[in-house]
Amino acid sequence: MLMIRKSAIVCAIFVGVLCNQTVWAQPAELYENLDVHGTLLCKADAGMTITVSEKRRLSCEYKTGKHGDVLRKFSGVVSKRDTDSLFINEQYLSWTVLYLKSKNDVADPDASIVGRYARAWPEIIDEYELKPNTLVGGERNLFALEPRPVDGRRSDELASSVLYFEVSSLAP
Repeated sequence: MLMIRKSAIVCAIFVGVLCNQTVWAQPAELYENLDVHGTLLCKADAGMTITVSEKRRLSCEYKTGKHGDVLRKFSGVVSKRDTDSLFINEQYLSWTVLYLKSKNDVADPDASIVGRYARAWPEIIDEYELKPNTLVGGERNLFALEPRPVDGRRSDELASSVLYFEVSSLAP
């Protein structure tokens, strides 16, 4: 009976630690011209759903199990550090899938910007290319989503829609 109680206490502490994990965003001006809709996946049977409110508040839910039980829920802020640069500092994830939609995309306002990073292998999806380990202003662990040139040339409109993501403490 005592062992069962000890196990229950240990489990409660472990769950409490999970619930206190936080998504950190750089303290900066809110990015007003970008909608972010995406899913951060830790493994095949567990995921974290990201949504952004009208006030650009980033809310996340980490779900697991057959019924999608919520293990932890937290929120952060989508922020802008430089012009046309979005930084999200996400921890404790082995790989990330991000779905983004830019309201300022001149070529196609309704087109989705989709980037995928699987730790060691960048993929080109739709019209945007994800470039891991891009150095911006001396920063490390930045991932750039850049528009692919339509006809071999990059217009000023497309170049201005480059987005940068900061991901730290990736799981090995």
